[in-house]
This record gives sequence, structure tokens and C-alpha cells, in this order.
Amino acid sequence: MWGSSDDDKLARALGYPFDIPEYSFVYDNGRDRAFEDPGERDGRIPVIACGSNRSPRQLAWKYRNEANVTIPVERAWLADFDVVHVAHLTSYGSIAAALQHVDAMRVEVSINWLTAPQLALMHQTETIGSHYHYARLSKINLEGEVGGRLDCAFAYATILGCLSVSGDLAGLAAVRAQGRPHPSMTQSEIQAHVRVRFGEEDDERAFVLRTIADSDLRSARTRELARDALPFKWPHVEIVAA
Repeated sequence: MWGSSDDDKLARALGYPFDIPEYSFVYDNGRDRAFEDPGERDGRIPVIACGSNRSPRQLAWKYRNEANVTIPVERAWLADFDVVHVAHLTSYGSIAAALQHVDAMRVEVSINWLTAPQLALMHQTETIGSHYHYARLSKINLEGEVGGRLDCAFAYATILGCLSVSGDLAGLAAVRAQGRPHPSMTQSEIQAHVRVRFGEEDDERAFVLRTIADSDLRSARTRELARDALPFKWPHVEIVAA
């Protein structure tokens, strides 16, 4: 869990997408263990995780009030997509992430294999209807390291769009990718870009802490970022929950 001091808040905001294991794992009641048996996926819903939902720490936060939570998290590579910064600021101060279609790329993601109740709780944390749609992506090439290839899965697709950096996308530097044609930026770098765009004189610490503390300011900043955002453009998408 995260602490409540200003230092803790800053570390959380700038630590996005948090610690992501370099292996498939099962989040098992607050701990993670190796994910080796494809049978643990049976009866579950494959939801692509591209940002903080790949992290055991974030899953522990989201499911902190639930008992007996077991979630297989399968590392995978997704063709013709990237993981990019999006045009909204989270309540904890980070500039979040989403998928975007990019030809001839491959990006590392995870698959959260969720039960229906776990998915319902995940929906509550993803600001569906304002920041994300829950969508079914078909005709994809998603290669998991435990259970093999999927051509269809679910994901949280950005509503407001992908953050524009001089008209281009900005990939997450923390996420491994192959063939990325646009810049990669860390959380600190994308925060610096946004501060310059807004003409803010605050340093990084003050800017982030004000984003967290002032919900009206956060919403205004998000509206400005969305003004010239780049829309999600995968053609084979069905909105399931808006």
C-alpha cells in the first residue's frame, strides 16, 4: 500500500505504472506466485492490462477490501499496438496509459484473467464512461507466455484520447516495445511536458501535489489535454460498457 505523506504521494504519482514483474504471476491474496498452469485461466475473462494493472501493488490496492482474491496475470506480446500516455490525470497524480493501434509494432502487455465479480470491481476503478470504455478487441495477435495466442480479448480503451506531444504519440518508457516509431517518455518526462504546455511555474513536486489535492484543477487540466488528443483507432472494436 501507499503512504499518505507528500513524499509518498509524489512517489506514487511518478512511479506509474509501478513495479511490473518480468514473468507471468498469480496475484494470490496479497502475494504473487509463479503462473505456470494454463488451467488456472479456465472460466475467466481475458482483459489486457497495459499500465498499472500489470503490477501486483496496484492489484493489491484495487482489491484491498476483498477476501480470497486470485488473479492470473499472464505476460504477453501484442502486435500492431503500443502502450502510450493518455490525455487524463489520475486522482493520484499520474498521467495514465492506454493501448493505441500502431502498425508494425509489438508491445509487452499482460492479460488479467478475471472472474465476473473481479471484473465488476475492476470496472469501478477504471472511470468507465468518462475516461475509458470497456471494449472487446477482435482480430488481434496477442501471444501469451503461458497459454498461447489469442485473437480476441477485452481492454479499457481511452475515451478522451492519447496525449499529443507535438502531434505525435508518446510511448511509456517503462514498457518494452519493438519498432516504436515515436518517442518514449518516462512519467517525469511526460509531467514536464504537460507543465510546459500549461505554462506552469511550479516545479514537479508542487505540480503533482496540486493535481492530487484539487479535483477541479485536475479536471480542468484533463480537459485541456483532451482538446487535441489523438483518438483510439483500432477498427475491430466493440464497446461493451460505456
